[in-house]
Amino acid sequence: MLEVYILSVLHSGINEAKKLEQYIERCDIYSPECAASSKDIAEADESMWEIALSNKAHAKNAYRLLLRDYQVNSIDVNEFINKKFELLQKYKKSLWYLERFSQEESKQLKRFYFDADKIAIVSHNCLKNGDINKFIELYFLSYEIYNKLNTIRDDHIRENLRSVEFDIRKRYPYLSDKEKIVLSIDIGYSHKISGINFPIIMHVHKLSDENIYEKIQNSLQDGKYMEDLRCELLLDGALDILRSRGRLVDEKYLAKMSESEIINYLHSEDLIKQ
Repeated sequence: MLEVYILSVLHSGINEAKKLEQYIERCDIYSPECAASSKDIAEADESMWEIALSNKAHAKNAYRLLLRDYQVNSIDVNEFINKKFELLQKYKKSLWYLERFSQEESKQLKRFYFDADKIAIVSHNCLKNGDINKFIELYFLSYEIYNKLNTIRDDHIRENLRSVEFDIRKRYPYLSDKEKIVLSIDIGYSHKISGINFPIIMHVHKLSDENIYEKIQNSLQDGKYMEDLRCELLLDGALDILRSRGRLVDEKYLAKMSESEIINYLHSEDLIKQ
């Protein structure tokens, strides 16, 4: 029997990672989100983590090598990742990746993510230069790409859940005879793992409050258009720019500003940075 906890959480900061602790402590095995990972990478990381858990002589180096693959250009995301793996090490939990694409599929998905990231960066420059219409056009396009990629990944995860109990029992002998395996899965807000029509016990726990990113993703899935999301895209873009500078600004504070006030605020932040 397999019992699954899907943990919808904002991948940002130490406090968000702490929300995972009770689920990490209670589970038998943990599945961290690792976007578009290949089967080879998944197996290598799982083995590396076993070394980090069991071999004190090599634990520090294995831990460092594994975390290196996760690091991104975002202070708050890295804080979340580091705290999460600190908890996984504290409770000695093995890993199982639910994204196990072929090497070619993984490379293709990552290329698409890279393209979407580049479009988002160009859109940020448009916003900083005051060209709001061009920013909206490009930022919306990047969101459309992310949304399509997430749908592909969600379908892949859903399909892998069919065989995951058998695969886990085979991979980890200490779980092979356990009557019920508890698997905790952390997944970003933009993912929708639903429509499971095979026999597993599933719980979906929303651990973070709704934010602007989730609102845009849900609106895209509901078929809304670019102009319908103008205010949300502008707010999210400004927050994204500020996060990239290591500045965590209250979403509600920015939401009260007009378009011109947001541009002026970004320029004032540029001056502070200089």
